[in-house]
Amino acid sequence: MSTNTGNMTPDGVAMVMAKGIQEAARHLDRQFAVPGIEHRQLEALGFFVSSVVLRAFATELALKALYMQETGNDPERTHNLLCLFNNLKGTTQTSVEQRFERIRREKIASGNYSGETDPLLQVLANHKDDFMEWRYLHEKLGVGANTRPLVLNSVIEAAVEEYASRSSNNTAI
Repeated sequence: MSTNTGNMTPDGVAMVMAKGIQEAARHLDRQFAVPGIEHRQLEALGFFVSSVVLRAFATELALKALYMQETGNDPERTHNLLCLFNNLKGTTQTSVEQRFERIRREKIASGNYSGETDPLLQVLANHKDDFMEWRYLHEKLGVGANTRPLVLNSVIEAAVEEYASRSSNNTAI
């Protein structure tokens, strides 16, 4: 497989990575849902934790791609989702929030939603450190026990939509 990104911009590469990583997390979610997996508890735990880490990383990349797209600058070197969102321009934040709420309403209507009902800023605050905390779960057993990380799919989808709506070169995503 070639890793040549050709003439893609850094933000385009970040968004492509976010989408690919999100799809890998969804694959792990499907593995976690395989009948009988509950009898293979360690494997199930591995699938679940890996999907949470990947989903948090995909969210981070999507937010960083938006930042790079709107500013042309490198984003802050942090994994904190709330901080990354707060670095976006106000108009971008508003648009992503509106997209997130629409996506959530659509998922609720279709019966395909994680159950988390907090507004976007609260979701990002609740999950701001998921990447760091979940990838080192063995150091802090019990972290995130009350979280619903699938909600980050809706954040990623909102960021991807926002990025695509502003992109003059939609082939980058």
